[in-house]
Amino acid sequence: VGFLCLKETGRETVELAVMGVLKEYLRHGVGKALFKAAKSHAIRLGYALMQVKTVAMGYYADYDETNRFYQAMGFMELEVIPAVWGDENPCQIYVMPLNDSASLLRLILSRRSYRGGYKPDAVPREHLTAIMEAGLAAPSGCNKQTTSLIAVDDPETLSKLRAVIDPPVAETAPAVICVLTRRIIAYRDRCFATQDYAAAIENMLLAITALGYRSCWYEGHITDNDRICDKIADVLKVPEGYELVCILPVGRALDEPKPLIKKTFNERAWFNAFGENIETERSCGAVVYARSWQGLRFALIRSASGNWGLPKGHMEEGETEQETALREVKEETGLTVTLNSRFRTIEEHPLGRSGRLKEVAYFLGQSALKTAKPRDTKEIRSVEWVSYRKAMRLLAFPGDRRVLRDARQYIIKHNGD
Repeated sequence: VGFLCLKETGRETVELAVMGVLKEYLRHGVGKALFKAAKSHAIRLGYALMQVKTVAMGYYADYDETNRFYQAMGFMELEVIPAVWGDENPCQIYVMPLNDSASLLRLILSRRSYRGGYKPDAVPREHLTAIMEAGLAAPSGCNKQTTSLIAVDDPETLSKLRAVIDPPVAETAPAVICVLTRRIIAYRDRCFATQDYAAAIENMLLAITALGYRSCWYEGHITDNDRICDKIADVLKVPEGYELVCILPVGRALDEPKPLIKKTFNERAWFNAFGENIETERSCGAVVYARSWQGLRFALIRSASGNWGLPKGHMEEGETEQETALREVKEETGLTVTLNSRFRTIEEHPLGRSGRLKEVAYFLGQSALKTAKPRDTKEIRSVEWVSYRKAMRLLAFPGDRRVLRDARQYIIKHNGD
């Protein structure tokens, strides 16, 4: 009756590569049903954006119908690029955000402070403007709007800033956003300036991450006893009444931020009373990898339900986390691995509607690239060695994809790809 093919074009992006419906089934809702299923599948895999290409409107009647179909499905025009297929067949690119709420949560959870070097690429003014607009859109106590911003992208001015920042930070950043505040009484002799600029900074950090840049919140470093902030304010000709409290470098990172070990959910958040933890089911596992002439390969397991995941399982009484991880990897893959406990990350998620929380501690496990086979084929259907890109497509849950992404970054950082 019909078919549709999706192709990954980036870590967060998938393309509707090709789609077809038999003529006798046209205008019977088959195309809509195919697209709906494909969109749901892409969202489940965690993609944030879908794109599709077709010949631009006004050239061929059949392609005009195709354009109208994509527009009806919710695609938005991005741009027309004649060079792709030639001037006679200009390429119209459409895009569609897939799951704004899921993308926002993923963005929040993936944001990390970056203190490394930056690429020399300039940050476009429109990006700096968008970042500052995000900051100014933050909530403000009694709407006093005490926060102001200065973006610095002029090389000469940046050089002057670096000259007064000692010890130096973010020396190679191609742009810096400076945060100013005014200490204005807002309500009953209270001033909310600190809350105002903190909210603005967090908004900007998220916008910086969303645009593919990195940054770090430098406040204590410049507001300490040596008052670097005042020297920066002098360079920028900040008038009296304004206090410079923070700088945010903005640029493309040379390296990936190091994964941090965070406390678990139950150590910092509770329901209904302090320290009242919800029931937690604890498991341990490992990201199992091997090296081959084709690059890194990762061992994924396919459960009885058909979902692909990482090897893991429940802790038994008296076991350490590492012992559980080694045992579960052996049971679910048949592999004996060398465990690297220096990499440890926690993945948490609710267990359906049970009110319980599942907490999984993952380590790194290195193995030789050899045949993997589960001991219990009732619980685990199969084990497969796959590339990173294929693993990211196969893994059923966003938490597993986040763990794999962090593990791969760790491997590349410490051992090479």
